[in-house]
Amino acid sequence: MAGRSIRPVLALAVGVAVTGTGLAAALLAGELSERAVEDAAAESLREASGLFAALERVEVQKMSALLDDVRGRPDLREAFLAGDRARLLALAGPVFERVRARDAVITHLYFIEPSRTCFLRVHRPDLYGDRIERMTLARAAESGNTSSGMELGQTAYALRVVRPWFDGPRLIGFVEMAEEIGHFLVRMKQETGYEFGLLAKKKYLDEKTWYRVIPGGRDTWKARPDVVVVDSTSYGEGLIDFHGDIDAIPETGQALEETLRDGRALIRGIFPVRDAADRRVGALLVQQDFTRMHAALERGRISFTATVILSSVLGFGLAWLAVDLLVLRRLRRVADALAPVAKSEADGGDELQRLARLAALRHPAARQTDARPER
Repeated sequence: MAGRSIRPVLALAVGVAVTGTGLAAALLAGELSERAVEDAAAESLREASGLFAALERVEVQKMSALLDDVRGRPDLREAFLAGDRARLLALAGPVFERVRARDAVITHLYFIEPSRTCFLRVHRPDLYGDRIERMTLARAAESGNTSSGMELGQTAYALRVVRPWFDGPRLIGFVEMAEEIGHFLVRMKQETGYEFGLLAKKKYLDEKTWYRVIPGGRDTWKARPDVVVVDSTSYGEGLIDFHGDIDAIPETGQALEETLRDGRALIRGIFPVRDAADRRVGALLVQQDFTRMHAALERGRISFTATVILSSVLGFGLAWLAVDLLVLRRLRRVADALAPVAKSEADGGDELQRLARLAALRHPAARQTDARPER
C-alpha cells in the first residue's frame, strides 16, 4: 500500500520554527522599544528635577542681588536702626512694590533684628514681634553668610533667602526675601509643560501655623500621617498620590508608574527635596504627558508586527521551497529508484522510513544491525 508523506510533518516543523522566531523577535523588539520610550520619559523627568534645582539657584541669586540693594540703602538702615517701623515701611514699601512689579513671583520681604525677632514684614506689616525659628535664618546667623531654602513661615511655605545685615563690622540684623512655592511650581510648569507637586514631612512643620498659613490646610494635613501636600499645579490625574517612604527615595529620584487615562499616557517621577540644613524635608512629584511618544510606540509596534508576519510568511515559503528542492524531491527520486528491488518492502511509512527499508534490502548486514521490532 502507498505510504504516508513526511511533507505535513516537515511543513509544521518549519512553520513553527519560522513563526516562533518571528514572534519572539516581535515581542523582544516591542519590549525594547517600550523600555526605550519609558527610559526617555524617565530621563525627561530627571531633567525636570534638575531644572527645579537650577531654577532654585537662579531665584536665590536673583533675590540675593535684590537684598544687596536693600542692604545698601542708607535710609533703610537708618530707619531700621532707629526702630522706626512706620518710616521703614514707608521707605521699603515702594521698593518692594517695584520689585514685585518686575518679578511678580517674589512675595515676601522681612527686616529681622539680631535676636531673630521680626521687626517688619513689608508684605504683612500688621504681623511683627515674633521670634523666627526657621533654619534658613539660623544658618545665616551661624555662618554670617547668605542662607536659602524652602521652609514654612508665619505667612507662607516659600523659597527663602536670608542675608545678614552689617553696619561696618557690626551685625545689625537680617533681611529676607521669599517666593511662595506655588509661584515657583507655576514657573516650573511654564518652563517644562509638566505638572509638579510638592510634599513636605510633617515633622518639620507646625500644624497650627500650617492651618493659619494655608486656608483650610487645603484639606491635606490629615490625608497622611507623615507628609502633607504643600502645593501642586494640578490636583487631578493622581499627580500627588504617593504612599511610599520619602526617606527611601534614591538621591537620583525614582520613576513611578505609567498611567493610561482618557486616551492620554502619563508617567510620574519623584525626587527628594532638601532644606538649607541639607535635611531631606520633602519630595517633588513630576508628571509628564508622553501621549505622543506612546502613540508613536504603538504605531511602530503595529507596523513591526505586520512586518514580522509578512516576513514569517515569506520566510516559511522560502524555507519550505528549499526543503522541498534540496531534500524531499531527492528522497523521492532515490525511493523511486530503489522501489523495484522490493516493492512490498517499500510500502508503508513515510519517505524516510521507506528509504531506510529499501537501503536495508540492498545491504543485508545493515538490515540485521538496524532492524527494530515492529510496535
